[in-house]
Amino acid sequence: EISTDSMGHGEHIGGPGIHLEVSPTGGGMECNLFGDGQTNPPYGAVGGTAGMGGGSYKEDLTTGKRIFYSAKGHLMVGENEMWVCDSTGGGGFGDPLRRDPEMVLESVLDGLVSLKMAKNIYGVVIKSRSMTVDSAKTEKLRAKIRARRAPIEATTPNYAGASKWLKQNIRPGDEYLIDPQ
Repeated sequence: EISTDSMGHGEHIGGPGIHLEVSPTGGGMECNLFGDGQTNPPYGAVGGTAGMGGGSYKEDLTTGKRIFYSAKGHLMVGENEMWVCDSTGGGGFGDPLRRDPEMVLESVLDGLVSLKMAKNIYGVVIKSRSMTVDSAKTEKLRAKIRARRAPIEATTPNYAGASKWLKQNIRPGDEYLIDPQ
């Protein structure tokens, strides 16, 4: 399925990432990993944000133990295990505050963008009961965000290892393996 908030945000959003869960049904299965953009997601440009990055892990469905994997490698997934993978979305382009509020609402209704991101990144206030844009509150919020933010960079982020996915998903006690064979 499409991963909500996986793409870079901007006046033009990046393509969304995909969430995948796979469990073998008749014996184990072999997985070859590849994860372009996992650690260094596609950058945002001219005010747009980067994609979320991505990653994968194997979970023991009996114990809940999870092992995360780097962008490349090989692993076996046994019965009573599940392989979970999220691909990164593309980077956004342009100032998110310039995105048409009705397009932001459409992205929320489609499951691409969360209500939290609509408000915090795009400055769009959506009435939760009617699922409509509150234009007056949106204008005020956008002015407030513009007044407090830093100048827009040509590209973001400007450093390596900017993925947010691993930090948001790894729990205490989980393992992380680099290039498993």
